[in-house]
Amino acid sequence: MKSTQLKGFLQPVTLFVLSIFIFSSCKKDFPPRPNKQVVLVAGYESNGEVNVAKCWIDGQELVLSDGNYEAKANAVSASGNNVYVAGVDNNQAVYWENNIEIKLPVTSSFSTANAIYISGNNIYIAGTDGPQAVYWKNGKEIALPGTGFSKANSIFVVKNDVYVAGIDRDGMSIYAAYWKNGIEKILGQANSGAGLTSAQSIFVSGTDVHVVGYFAGGATTFPVYWKNGTSTHLNLPLDSYQNIPGSVFVSDNNVYIAASTRYANPKAPDAIYWKNGEIFILSGNASATAVYVSGKDIYVAGTKETSAAYWKNGTEVKLTDGTQYAFATSIFVSK
Repeated sequence: MKSTQLKGFLQPVTLFVLSIFIFSSCKKDFPPRPNKQVVLVAGYESNGEVNVAKCWIDGQELVLSDGNYEAKANAVSASGNNVYVAGVDNNQAVYWENNIEIKLPVTSSFSTANAIYISGNNIYIAGTDGPQAVYWKNGKEIALPGTGFSKANSIFVVKNDVYVAGIDRDGMSIYAAYWKNGIEKILGQANSGAGLTSAQSIFVSGTDVHVVGYFAGGATTFPVYWKNGTSTHLNLPLDSYQNIPGSVFVSDNNVYIAASTRYANPKAPDAIYWKNGEIFILSGNASATAVYVSGKDIYVAGTKETSAAYWKNGTEVKLTDGTQYAFATSIFVSK
């Protein structure tokens, strides 16, 4: 860890945040924080030449990559008092544990880690190794069966069951799918020349498997929500022609889906989310990539103009100053 990475980060930070990153003391735990919620956001920001992987902890920036190579933080989670971020650095799938970068074992020259889930003492990460959808459990790579080019976008773990959502290809047909313990379930398919279907996010609640994704054909993109394999086309904003959902979250039987929408008219794109099918517009000239619900609070991450941002109950919190393009990819609230 370069000292320059955390120089600006440490000065105004509370004792809570400071103690997370003092690795020389070998402490890997957050200090006790009763009644304190910590908002973790993963993403990236351009340095003018390449994207730099970053994580924001209660708005305070932590630089993850060195800025010499293209890097992105794609997902964030926490367990106990440890912060985990999954992403890619110089075409290599990696994850960071408390700002320490760990390369994942791969067989290809290009790989990426797209999602992370912590279950007990186990770290699950989903992504790709070359053209193959894979996930890693505690650093061991597990290939997901498929018929061709595949990609893992999201992962969710319930006890010993591992769910991974993404895409697969059969010949020239590309389809949305998810795997449960390696067994593939096809959700939707687009024939050659008709577009593609992708599963972007998966969430398991009780016995219900919730997946969101999209169907793209030409310039038009339709969001799709599957519950236990049955698809529902979500209500769309008027005049929109591209609606790409980023994530799904279920809380108290309510289904929340974050998405970005573009319009056929000159109107700027909107960051939106659905709650049980009802549309809520967060902001114009913005996009939404991830949603997380904690108690009665709804958190949505994305970008506002050129700044990484998130919204808490509709109130915008900018994470960067907008001088360089930045993007928030994932959000997690640690209690």
